[in-house]
Amino acid sequence: MYPLGHVGIALVLSSLFFIPAAALVVGVLLPDIFDKGLALLGVLECGRSAGHNIFFALGAGAVAFLATRNRGIALAILLGVLLHLAQDSAHFVPYLYPLMQYDFGECGPVQFQPGNFEIAMEAVGLALIVVWWKWKAKLVYLRERVLKTKRLKRVFG
Repeated sequence: MYPLGHVGIALVLSSLFFIPAAALVVGVLLPDIFDKGLALLGVLECGRSAGHNIFFALGAGAVAFLATRNRGIALAILLGVLLHLAQDSAHFVPYLYPLMQYDFGECGPVQFQPGNFEIAMEAVGLALIVVWWKWKAKLVYLRERVLKTKRLKRVFG
């Protein structure tokens, strides 16, 4: 999946589940920034290796917590990386690297060759970004109304 698809889904989920949007977006983009950046520099041979695994997610969350001392931001980054891995699961993802060995030859170098699936996901991602931008205030309002109603039901029910 390309960036718009990752970001669009992350923004909508952030509004629905009380997750800090900026931190979730950083987390969802982090694996590609890390892996593809190092692959373009020639350090890694594959654009999905060191940053596309569960251990990277845990490490990113830990670094975020150490840097910010904010559990919400750290958890959002951790969840963002895991969301990225789930979104990439239609293709090669080395979930347990370096614990398990993977054949990175099937991954190949970083290339920009979107197929129909990738183009469709980018269109969906762009649509979700627009919807989120236009409706985020209403989503937050509705979410708060639901919480208030639940609190009242607990108190008076």
